[in-house]
Amino acid sequence: MTFLELVKSRISVREYTSKEVEDNKIAYILECARLAPSAGNNQPWQFFVVKNDDVKRLIQECYHAKWLTEAPVYIVACSDTAQSWKRSFDGKDHADIDVAIAVEHICLAAAEQGLGTCWICNFDAQKCAEILNLSENIHPVAILLSDNAQKPVLNETMTNVEPTKLVYKVPKEVKGVVLQPDERKLLRNGKPILLTGMNGDNGEKFSSYVRMNNVKGQLDFYSENPDRLRHISRFAEGQNHKQQHDQHQKSSNKLKIA
Repeated sequence: MTFLELVKSRISVREYTSKEVEDNKIAYILECARLAPSAGNNQPWQFFVVKNDDVKRLIQECYHAKWLTEAPVYIVACSDTAQSWKRSFDGKDHADIDVAIAVEHICLAAAEQGLGTCWICNFDAQKCAEILNLSENIHPVAILLSDNAQKPVLNETMTNVEPTKLVYKVPKEVKGVVLQPDERKLLRNGKPILLTGMNGDNGEKFSSYVRMNNVKGQLDFYSENPDRLRHISRFAEGQNHKQQHDQHQKSSNKLKIA
């Protein structure tokens, strides 16, 4: 299975069976969560695996949905703000970001194991924290459900979506040369054009091949020699259109069972 195939196999499941999820599968997906990247590698998360029916019923009070009652196991993903990295410039806490990355690792690992999942964010986090008796620095971020059967089938709106195409604005003028509509169309389609004009700095005539780089969203400039295509300068979208010729640069998983 390729990664793209794995990503396509992960869907949000809202219909579950009562079949128990094997402990070895739960351990596997939690190990995948533990290996998720986090700011400073602080791993500011805790995962509460809930199988007990009494505890599950309490958690169901945090979010009312019939399909929530059907899932055999819940994983409550929590952030630890005492452990998380904070950005020095503005104090931004990356706890939720790190937990979100780990949660998606869980979803993908579960899909690889043939498990159905759905993560819930629209729940009463305060009530959930009280049910699990969490300390002040531990905050519920998401509730994940899992079982052994992915019943829903991907519909056409999910499977037949065209791949995202990056479209960048092509400037009307480059190095003082006004581009004609057909030239801009060629650039927009990733085709090279030959750009000829006068260097505004020294008044000398210049000639360069220009091509749109749709990966970086910029115009790439090349010398006239098609065999060498020496990269001599770049024009990035959003910069001032007045450009100069540049010289070619040489360039723990914390697990609790409830």
